[in-house]
Amino acid sequence: MGVQIEPDGAALEQIRKALRNMRRRYILYYLNHSGGAARIDELVDRIAAWEHGTASGEVPGRKRDSVYSSLYQTHLPKLEQIGLVRYDADDKRVSITEVGERVSLRCAANGSPDCRYLASIVGLDALVLALFVLRQVGAVAARTFFGLSAALIVGLSLVALWQFHVVRSWKRRYWRRGPDYILDVDEN
Repeated sequence: MGVQIEPDGAALEQIRKALRNMRRRYILYYLNHSGGAARIDELVDRIAAWEHGTASGEVPGRKRDSVYSSLYQTHLPKLEQIGLVRYDADDKRVSITEVGERVSLRCAANGSPDCRYLASIVGLDALVLALFVLRQVGAVAARTFFGLSAALIVGLSLVALWQFHVVRSWKRRYWRRGPDYILDVDEN
């Protein structure tokens, strides 16, 4: 049962067609990034959270039930039919198959946080280090050294805090809203 990825591309087209649905992409993405298996309630919590832009566990029961019904009745059977996942109804576990492991989903948009301030942090670090070296060789007076080093350290701290804020905000957005994906299939 299930499909084999063949050179003629028929199976590949079947996979692409099935993964046009966002919930199916979410299922495959989650399984690929959580060790290959998950309980259905884990999948429901994560998918409902992504769809509603909230943290897991904060989705109202009615909306969570809607996600559960669609996964159980439609999406898991379809993914199982084409051989991407296996669903054990007794154990209520979904696991990715060998074919499913060969299908990878990657973020369509730039998935990394904006790190443009890292160069500023490194530059300020270099200035602080240079100032300490100049003070050690006696090229800078103690009074000047303390004033400049204090200013550089304050600047470095502010830039580092801003970068921390940017990365933290990105992580919060990413985990609350599931990204869209580009599909890659390893045909070998």
